[in-house]
Amino acid sequence: MVMRKSLNRYKSSVPGPKQSIFLLAMVAVASCGQERNERTVDAAAISSNVVYRGNYCPETQPAIRLIELAEVWNDWYKTTESNANTTGNVDFASHSVIVISMGEKPSAGYSLDLSQADESVVIRGNSLNIKSIWRQPAEDDVVAQVITSPCIAISVPKSGFDVIRIIDDSGAIVLEENISVQ
Repeated sequence: MVMRKSLNRYKSSVPGPKQSIFLLAMVAVASCGQERNERTVDAAAISSNVVYRGNYCPETQPAIRLIELAEVWNDWYKTTESNANTTGNVDFASHSVIVISMGEKPSAGYSLDLSQADESVVIRGNSLNIKSIWRQPAEDDVVAQVITSPCIAISVPKSGFDVIRIIDDSGAIVLEENISVQ
């Protein structure tokens, strides 16, 4: 008897045909507004180049770092596992380097990469959006128990953006940094 009452309660909460049509109409109206808003914001894909990828970077916390000078890039690069001088293929007259760091991790198996999408680096309004893939080992993976701090450095053209956003493969903003670049 108790089971029948709870079952009846469930049946009464299922929307009828009129309620279903209303719900579908509301979803359609809401999604149309969302598309219109996305179209009003100009977005432009820009070229980018990975200039460094490693597992032993100096940042211990998740971070975004903008590097605009060759000397600063060389100093940062010396603190990585490569421990060498380089400006890579970066022309600092026209490009900047953005370092994206995962922060300190308890084991191997963590890494960062750019999304494979054609538009992995996009300027949208005053924001530079970088689509990235944040990898971590599965619970049952056998990995070395060593502290790592994965990062990736990419060169991008100097452009007018005030915010850098790192977006993971699910579309969530992982990191955001307000900056001033002109």
